[in-house]
Amino acid sequence: MIGRAKSPSVAELTEWLAVETNACRFNFADSNASGQAERAAFWTRRLGYLEATEEVIGWFREDTLTS
Repeated sequence: MIGRAKSPSVAELTEWLAVETNACRFNFADSNASGQAERAAFWTRRLGYLEATEEVIGWFREDTLTS
């Protein structure tokens, strides 16, 4: 590809976050059921990061709607 890649839109980013969040929840449940505590902890941390990102996007949307 020549030039800069196009940044994803807020809608595309939100959709990606939803898919990743669901994958994290599934992987956490699978790891937890398998007795893999360290792996389950990884998925819990990742889920926290994704949820924090969703919250920031929510703030961004609020700010852009009120501006």
